[in-house]
Amino acid sequence: IVNQDNAAAVSASLISGQIDAAVGPADTLAGAIGAGKVKILINADDPVMAPLGGGTSIAGICLWGLKSQLQSKPKVVTAFIAALRDAYKYVSSTDPSVIAGELHTSKDFATLPVSTIEDELKLDLPFLTTTAGQMSQDVWNRTLSAFSTWGLGLKLDNPAFTYSSIVDMSYWNAATALTGGK
Repeated sequence: IVNQDNAAAVSASLISGQIDAAVGPADTLAGAIGAGKVKILINADDPVMAPLGGGTSIAGICLWGLKSQLQSKPKVVTAFIAALRDAYKYVSSTDPSVIAGELHTSKDFATLPVSTIEDELKLDLPFLTTTAGQMSQDVWNRTLSAFSTWGLGLKLDNPAFTYSSIVDMSYWNAATALTGGK
């Protein structure tokens, strides 16, 4: 097992044969995948992954922040979360080819082929939850249950990992008014 510092190092190591396989977000390797240099062995939306990752019923992509910083800027944090929820709604209801075409017009994505951007978007979609970031007690409990099978070496029954200690949905709830209740 080799730890790599970044996606470029993982991609280079796979292509050169220095490593046999890697675990991580496939979107970071979309260029190499698209060029046929790297193959996906198990995709995130494959049923085989459900027992390993907890399926779509666990916390996927989450926002994390220092409590003191969040509390010092509640309006900014709430507006940011509302914008992310609007973006989620757009991404989850728009064809990836349309989004890829739009992103390609940005200087940040102009150097990437539209097909690579589209492939990256398709690889990210399984990680988006249907709750647009809302985390319930039930989802947190299922997440901890999945984590317990990952060999992380953490005592997940520690009070520091309880829902009330980790999750603060007040900003998400406040953003509901800014998103028109959606």
